[in-house]
Amino acid sequence: MKEELAKLYTKGLKRGWKQGFLVGFLVGVGTTLLVLIFI
Repeated sequence: MKEELAKLYTKGLKRGWKQGFLVGFLVGVGTTLLVLIFI
């Protein structure tokens, strides 16, 4: 479960980084919040 979340986190950051730093930052923060909630 954690490994899948880590992959989504990395993919989200990479995808966001291509679209722009702000988007990548928001995706990273959003994913982090989701991880904290599920853990």
